[in-house]
Amino acid sequence: NTMLTIRKLDKSNQTFWQGKLSMLADSLVIPADGFEFKLQIGANSPPFSLRSRYNVMARDLEKRYCSGKTIIRDAMRIEDGSGNAPYAALSDCQWLIKAKSGKAIRIQFSSLDIDAQTDKVYLFYGDTTTQTNLLVTLSGSEIPPAYRIEDGDALLWFLSDQSGEAQGFRAEIDWIAEP
Repeated sequence: NTMLTIRKLDKSNQTFWQGKLSMLADSLVIPADGFEFKLQIGANSPPFSLRSRYNVMARDLEKRYCSGKTIIRDAMRIEDGSGNAPYAALSDCQWLIKAKSGKAIRIQFSSLDIDAQTDKVYLFYGDTTTQTNLLVTLSGSEIPPAYRIEDGDALLWFLSDQSGEAQGFRAEIDWIAEP
């Protein structure tokens, strides 16, 4: 016998829904930036009110796991960021691995599952994506051998389109003594 009134908290201040609580749909879309719920539990009981205001922000889904350029100065694992989920469509992520004096950068992939038709992991010598500095393009699921970059920075760049996603990649980054 509980009655519910949902009222918009906007200029109109209109009642959006009113009726028995048991008749309320499982989900509602309330086109307003705030609302008031008013419950009346019995004919003689005073109504109970709850007011709420909220904002909804659009989320850029292609940046939900990784985005932009990350500078790497210490040994660590880098990955597409999706964990056990497929990586995001339209990913565009870069990791700039900074050189250390007297040491070579070593990049060892421990997993690789990239859509072989369209998505790529690029490895460049230096800090830019200049075609002449491209060392290797990776795609598919075959784990490559370790890469060793001497006398300079390295840039790892992950790009995906929106046609299909896979599990992504993980790579260990560390520095080893140069020969």
